[in-house]
Amino acid sequence: MNNYPLCLIGKEIYPVLGQEFAGGPMFFPLDDASDVLRAEKTTKDGQKNLQLAIEKMMAENDSTWAISGYPEKRAELADYPLDIRENRPWHIGVDISAPKGTKLYAPLDSVVEEVGNETERGNYGGYIVLKHDVDGCVFYTIYGHLNFEKFPQLGASLRAGDCFGEMGDMSQNGNWFYHVHMQVLTQRGFDEGWSQRGLCSEEQFVTIHELCPNPLFLIVLR
Repeated sequence: MNNYPLCLIGKEIYPVLGQEFAGGPMFFPLDDASDVLRAEKTTKDGQKNLQLAIEKMMAENDSTWAISGYPEKRAELADYPLDIRENRPWHIGVDISAPKGTKLYAPLDSVVEEVGNETERGNYGGYIVLKHDVDGCVFYTIYGHLNFEKFPQLGASLRAGDCFGEMGDMSQNGNWFYHVHMQVLTQRGFDEGWSQRGLCSEEQFVTIHELCPNPLFLIVLR
């Protein structure tokens, strides 16, 4: 079983948001049919209103965190102008929403492969790429929209459950609602530069599972 996610069978996976978020999340779709996006689409302060809408939904559902689907077609999300011009509407990670400052924990033993800070509006802001080797199966996870002031050292080794970052506010995370973009990359996906692409085209979507497979297997829903 040297392929993701089969390599995870029988392995203990630490919750990405830690034990305090042990309850199940609220589901909040951000695809083109999503009612949640109405607040974002209709005002100048779209991300602030989207944040308020998500907080309201979580309160109504008695939930402390929320998660989007994988994959989602997001041609209507207003803060993706470059990706839409390039015809890349498919979101190939999941977005996990929680309060700003929420800490993130390594789901498995890891090495810090990349750290960076994309300052342009609509990009990742602070981001981290972790490399995992599970019994010879090598794959990567990327976490975007983080506080770039709370990074581990490049090349640092992490044990499963080690804190490696926290969700940033809008001045740190590319001017997005409070969340982390989590994406899995195979070795091929990493080698072909998919740590810098959170969306793909219709043509790429056909084989995207070979590059950026479903990250939900690494998110412990309890």
